[in-house]
Amino acid sequence: MPSFDHSSVTGSAHHLMHHLGNPDTAIVSGAHYILPEPNSPLPGRLSPDLFIAFNVDRAAYVARNAYIISEPGKPPDFVLEIASPRTAHIDIGAKRRDYAALGILEYWRFDETGRHIATFADERAARRPTEARVRELEAELRRRRNR
Repeated sequence: MPSFDHSSVTGSAHHLMHHLGNPDTAIVSGAHYILPEPNSPLPGRLSPDLFIAFNVDRAAYVARNAYIISEPGKPPDFVLEIASPRTAHIDIGAKRRDYAALGILEYWRFDETGRHIATFADERAARRPTEARVRELEAELRRRRNR
């Protein structure tokens, strides 16, 4: 598994992190474990293709090379899985349930063929944002970038 620094500096994660939030407190990464607690058993570990977490201790993530939910006290804010025919049934079944069990409110699954694009949001996040809410979120992102 590549280190966090290698992944973020060599890929588009670096650009996403700078675009979406404060690089000191935002994590944009993928192919690293998300665990509920340190030393969680293997079935409790998920490794999404991409995840984003705001207002967290980036240094702790870098040191562990994994996102441990109990340390920042919150799960990632967003998770993305890239679809493949081999894992489609897992993505929309077990992974969907596992991410929800970890408290991840926003889970998207992307299928480049367009046949199986899906987003799964917890009931708390399932409402489509109003125009006013979109403006609030944009303002929040600008504030985070300027910290």
